[in-house]
Amino acid sequence: MKTFTFSCVGIALILGVVGQAKAAFIPVDSETLIPFTWGIAYDGDATWSVGQFISTGWALYDTDFILTGSGGASNTGAKRGLAYDGLTDTVFAARRDATDAIYEVSLANTVVQQFNTGTSFNLNGVATDSTDGSLWLAYFDGVIENRTSTGGLISSFVGGGVGAGDWTGIVVDSFNNTLLVLGGVDELFEYDKSGSLIGQQALSLAGNNGLGVEYIADTGKLYVTSQDGVLTILQDAGRIGAVPEPSTLTLFALGGAGLVVFVRRRQQRRDHTAT
Repeated sequence: MKTFTFSCVGIALILGVVGQAKAAFIPVDSETLIPFTWGIAYDGDATWSVGQFISTGWALYDTDFILTGSGGASNTGAKRGLAYDGLTDTVFAARRDATDAIYEVSLANTVVQQFNTGTSFNLNGVATDSTDGSLWLAYFDGVIENRTSTGGLISSFVGGGVGAGDWTGIVVDSFNNTLLVLGGVDELFEYDKSGSLIGQQALSLAGNNGLGVEYIADTGKLYVTSQDGVLTILQDAGRIGAVPEPSTLTLFALGGAGLVVFVRRRQQRRDHTAT
């Protein structure tokens, strides 16, 4: 039974290491984009969408951050937050004004649907959640909401932590199933989806006043726009995508080896009893 206990502990350790972790981002690169950039979203293929505070649409960049064109629908206001939805192949855009509206826009630049959040001059960030197709909204007053893609309120909480609030951007970490929220003075907060604080970190940004965020779980990279148009790219030193680190692989091997030994011993005992 001792061998079996060790295996369970090994597997539990694996789950602990692969599961939630505090954010630990370090800057690795930067790019100069158009001024007054805000929301940022990647389509998972080849295109970055970057909102501009004084524009009703957004700029399109390739993977080398070379400007290729523009997107968005007319008469929808400046986009404080942007989020690509891989489930619908559309972009959700947050508009901060008297309506604080969310627009779902097709890649053909037509409005699919929209809804008002019921607040005014408060909405700053939007993120899509691939686990259930819902949206996460971040408000300047510190509130974080989970809504259906059509606007129905699911849950909400006020983010905790030292200096929390004044949210400017939000993104879902699909690897750890957590929320990464930018606020305060270039401070990144990580919450679980019930609102519990996991960790926080002051970011070192190349630009002035971080605004929008995007996170690519496969690479462990965080992208942060800024008011002066400089994009900072940061690498999560604690976890690099969904590839387990060597320590995790070691735990897996130890747990698996213990389980194999346990199974073999049980089989030997059965064979001995049978004879």
